[in-house]
Amino acid sequence: MNQRVKGKLIEWQDDRGFGFVQTPQNGGTSGQRVFVHIKQLRNQRRRPRVGDTLSFEQLPDARGNPSAIRVTLHGGWWSAGVLFALLFLLALCGVTLLRLMPDWLLGAYLLMSVITFISYARDKSAALKGRWRISELSLQLQALLCGWPGALLARHCLRHKSSKTRFSLVLYLMLLLNIALLIIALLAAGGYLGLDKFIH
Repeated sequence: MNQRVKGKLIEWQDDRGFGFVQTPQNGGTSGQRVFVHIKQLRNQRRRPRVGDTLSFEQLPDARGNPSAIRVTLHGGWWSAGVLFALLFLLALCGVTLLRLMPDWLLGAYLLMSVITFISYARDKSAALKGRWRISELSLQLQALLCGWPGALLARHCLRHKSSKTRFSLVLYLMLLLNIALLIIALLAAGGYLGLDKFIH
């Protein structure tokens, strides 16, 4: 059996199911750039992403280039984005239970998060099959309209739209704008919702 080595995933083409992992330097020898295919992944709990740690055995391919076999993906489902989205939804549940926010608003966040997650899944499926895509504008508008928790969950779980810097920056802007609008709306309705008891 070949010796198992570890490396960092430095490139990943999710629509094609392959990428490259960089092995660490060993003494004075520089690390290798090793080809890895999704079919060699043994624990497919989620799709790989750039920066993941992989352990694998190494064999040369037909051209003599290093290739990874019997690959294990290290790391779980959690990320800062997932944690933030879940904590936000839990906070909304608490605020709603305290009657500081109308029930329909919590429902709006939950419903739009589900819709947005499904939209990401459909768009990823369309990309893999070469079909008509959902526009990025539509995805960003769904995020702005209370669906950003679902967008963060989808980006992490589905590994879709997670490597596009410009898309990510716009998504975070939609997130901040949505939260700002939520805070303004709650403060403006403070008297009706009973927030004035906490403010004064």
